[in-house]
Amino acid sequence: MSQRFSKLKTDSTQQNGGEGLLARIDMTAAFIVIPFLIQWIFFVFIGRVLFIYHFFPNVLFTILAATLWAEWLWKKYKWGKWVIAAYLVINVVCFAIFFTVISGLPMTTHYWDVFRWMRGWVT
Repeated sequence: MSQRFSKLKTDSTQQNGGEGLLARIDMTAAFIVIPFLIQWIFFVFIGRVLFIYHFFPNVLFTILAATLWAEWLWKKYKWGKWVIAAYLVINVVCFAIFFTVISGLPMTTHYWDVFRWMRGWVT
């Protein structure tokens, strides 16, 4: 086991062809995906209604996965920086739009109606 780890550590310091980055990303991805699935799998077989707070522990792993994806994109492609910038702008805009809803601040009826995308969501 220690030989595998030392080989992985040696590979991650190499700069030729990005092989070290790929090995490191594979280990990191496993660290992110396995706990995410372990936490999520328990809720698959529950027949009752689940609420968003049941999945809050997975938010951490989702953020880590997005960060790993951004790092991979940033280093692998020249245009990756533009994709990451667009992704961040979309996140900031969505946060600004939904802030009043998630924080419970008062809002106008018209603004509230904007969020009723489907009839059965909010009465």
